[in-house]
Amino acid sequence: MPAYGFQRRFAPKVRDGSKRHTIRKQRKRPTRPGDLLWLYVDRRMRTQELIMFTDCVAVRPMKRMASGEWYFVDKILGDLPLDRGDLEQLAKGDGFEDRHDMEKWFDRTHGRKPLPDLELISWRYPGREAPNGKAEG
Repeated sequence: MPAYGFQRRFAPKVRDGSKRHTIRKQRKRPTRPGDLLWLYVDRRMRTQELIMFTDCVAVRPMKRMASGEWYFVDKILGDLPLDRGDLEQLAKGDGFEDRHDMEKWFDRTHGRKPLPDLELISWRYPGREAPNGKAEG
């Protein structure tokens, strides 16, 4: 049951369903479609709050080059570049105002360096009943 934490600025968008995916570095134990995801705000902090439980519906490999270019990675088709329109849609779906806001966030968080092992993790909205029987999301 993978857990993901979000900054407070993204929590309302996760709750209302306007953010239904996240871009993360690949994990040692990868998230897979069908996994129950635990979505938190301020993960591993005293202010941590559960946003919702939900099911992972897709995981898609990605990478970001130092030049700022983004690609979906496909084992058969190779690297599939994202154009400006694709990046705009990706950024807005990920809770950013636009692609420039997303680029600034990634630059601040990771620096302007290649990020070869990313994945786009998508989930079902609304969330589902929690393991303790309490409805979430």
